[in-house]
Amino acid sequence: MNNLINQLFIRAKSEDQKVSSDAITALCCILEIKSWNLSKNKRYGRYSTYLSADIIELEIIDEQDEIAIIEFLCTEVLKDNQCKSSILFAIGKATCKVALRPLIDKIEKQIDRFSENEVYQAFVSLERLLFFDESLPAKDAKEIIKQTNLIKVISIKILSCKISLHSDLESTSLRLLARLNLLLNGYYD
Repeated sequence: MNNLINQLFIRAKSEDQKVSSDAITALCCILEIKSWNLSKNKRYGRYSTYLSADIIELEIIDEQDEIAIIEFLCTEVLKDNQCKSSILFAIGKATCKVALRPLIDKIEKQIDRFSENEVYQAFVSLERLLFFDESLPAKDAKEIIKQTNLIKVISIKILSCKISLHSDLESTSLRLLARLNLLLNGYYD
């Protein structure tokens, strides 16, 4: 594991919310760089305003480093890190192969402990991994979803939310449920 990534892990655990948030943002960008396989020129164009050069210059991580980052982020979700919304968003920036099952696990087991914003970020990440990561064929996504209780868990969570449900969560939830239903019924095959 790269020393810079280990330093980001330490900073992500900080009690100082700004330090923790900045480290999680950097980890999110590292995952996105891996997922999109961005060249250094594109990285500078995209991230130079909010990432240090040493992070931008970091060689694209391998799958083992990506797994380590996802495992770390999932552990921080379990620990109720103050930046849990950002962590759930960051998980969605990884490759589907590495992040989908851990994210589903967190949603199924912990959704009742998530705030509305955390639910929203988890659903945005789930939607991105399932429907926008072209490395996952629809038939494989369908098989993964069949092995879960996601539709039930999402439906129960949405029905249990207060009437004041923010519109982004409501529209994302409905869109995600519709896409999951279409996926299970062969629409994307």
